[in-house]
Amino acid sequence: MVGPIRFGGLASGMDTETMIKDLMRAERMPMDRMFQRKQWTEWQRDAFREVNSKMLEFRNIAGDMRLQGTFLARKVTSTDSNAVTARAVGAGANFTSQIRVNQVAEAAYINSAEAVSINHTSAEDMQEHVGKKFTINGTEFTVRDNETLNQLISRINNSKAGVSMFYDTQTNKVSMSSRETGLDGLDLVDDSDFLHEVLNLYEVNNGDEPVNYSNGKNAKFVLNGLETERKANVFTISGVEYTIKAVTDNAVTVSSVSDTDAIFDKIKGFV
Repeated sequence: MVGPIRFGGLASGMDTETMIKDLMRAERMPMDRMFQRKQWTEWQRDAFREVNSKMLEFRNIAGDMRLQGTFLARKVTSTDSNAVTARAVGAGANFTSQIRVNQVAEAAYINSAEAVSINHTSAEDMQEHVGKKFTINGTEFTVRDNETLNQLISRINNSKAGVSMFYDTQTNKVSMSSRETGLDGLDLVDDSDFLHEVLNLYEVNNGDEPVNYSNGKNAKFVLNGLETERKANVFTISGVEYTIKAVTDNAVTVSSVSDTDAIFDKIKGFV
């Protein structure tokens, strides 16, 4: 579409359109200067931000250069990394250790011995148990009015009891396990018999061994001839953090050397 054709000053002989544009340009000058100042301020802001970022980076690098640990970086190797790994977290000198793993730490758990009879989503099925109390790892719980089994399990999981619990819809059973590894990870006190009679959380033995219950296990190992144990599979001894992954038949050698590449990179980054 063609726009309208205008002939400025046809009657008066004056170019009114150009005059109007010049007048408007003069009126816009204060606004143009304001936008220029705004742009200049934004450039200054961005420049200050860049300087601050570089100063922070320099301060962090300079801080690392003041630490003794920067120049004592260790590279740790293991003759069987599938069983044992390690890293130096505070070792003042290079080291060599012999470690044989006799047992890996495991979390305690217990599962329902038989199917739970109540509907896990029904508050009505839980009504007859309202007010019953039980304790898990020192934290006391009371079955609340109009609370479903799923809601009770969620409340237990979000508590300080340190356990993970779920209801399995395929077997209609409840499973509870400690969040941390180690022996005696579950301490259940059930005076109202809610855990025992309602959730069927009791041991079922196959011979001498329970088939639905474990009291947890500590990590057992021999370190440089000393037989000892820890609750977790990750532990620190004399500035060395060991991670146990599997039982070993023979001793695994863990040793360290100075990590010259890491030290060089720190110095290079500073420069």
